[in-house]
Amino acid sequence: MAQYLAGTVTVTNGSTVVTGSGTLWNTNGNAAAGDIFTIAETGVWYEVASVDSDTQLTLAAAYAGDTDAGLDYAIARDFTPNYGIPWPNRGDIEVASLLKRSLTKIDALIFAADTPGLAGAWLGAWEAGTYTLYQMVEHNGAAWICNAVTTTEEPSDEASDWDLVAQKGDTGATGVIGAWRGAWSAGTYDLHDVVHHAGSAWIAVPANSDATTTEEPSGAAADWDLVAQKGDTGATGAQGDPGSNWQGPWEAGTYAVNDSVEHLGSAWICVAADSDGTTTEEPSDEATDWDLLAAKGDQGEQGIQGEQGIQGEQGI
Repeated sequence: MAQYLAGTVTVTNGSTVVTGSGTLWNTNGNAAAGDIFTIAETGVWYEVASVDSDTQLTLAAAYAGDTDAGLDYAIARDFTPNYGIPWPNRGDIEVASLLKRSLTKIDALIFAADTPGLAGAWLGAWEAGTYTLYQMVEHNGAAWICNAVTTTEEPSDEASDWDLVAQKGDTGATGVIGAWRGAWSAGTYDLHDVVHHAGSAWIAVPANSDATTTEEPSGAAADWDLVAQKGDTGATGAQGDPGSNWQGPWEAGTYAVNDSVEHLGSAWICVAADSDGTTTEEPSDEATDWDLLAAKGDQGEQGIQGEQGIQGEQGI
């Protein structure tokens, strides 16, 4: 059938919604999802995602042209049965751009046929939107590759635009739940008891009739399986800064580097820069051979008046 051209449309830049005037899109199959839509004299075609009513349809991708109203348009409805290549008819508009779209898809299909094993572009988890030939996605646990020039179809076994690359695997068996018993010590352990021993974690798997073991966990023990291996010894850390040598209250005399003292309520550390690394200087803010460690606190507030004392005895 020829293109559907009745009425005019309003389009908005950045929007997927097309509004019609004098259109009957939802009547007699005049338009359907998968058809392609264009504004006359633009040469750009958009796939129709859904026909919402006689006067509204939704595009698969946002309209990239200028916002405008009262525009002539076309909806192409004819496609080849196997690969969905647009099929021009007598009386169609935008025939040149329609043929370009058709030839581009034919070229892609020929290229695919001549290039076995062509790698796809991995896009991660499938999301609603437009995908192109050979793009690959993950959906519902399986991997899929797009076999259409463009598609908005959701990957599934029924989807004609996607081929299965890797099927979702079966659900694995339920894992064993162990009972944590802490550090191993000589004694009896039951099946699936979990212990810590020699830096590693072990789970009991005794095969005897009562499903218990007194064996010590080790790589050679038949009644234990390794759960988590002891890690390697870490690298030696960097040498820390030397600590200070507490000397108590400062007194006149000689002090060495890293000696620390208390003086006038503050704490000080000796950083003497003399050639022999000593000082006889008194600690103060002006002293170059001392650094302040902890300043004397501010004077506290006056305490509360105490209670009156007991009356003394009568004098003789």
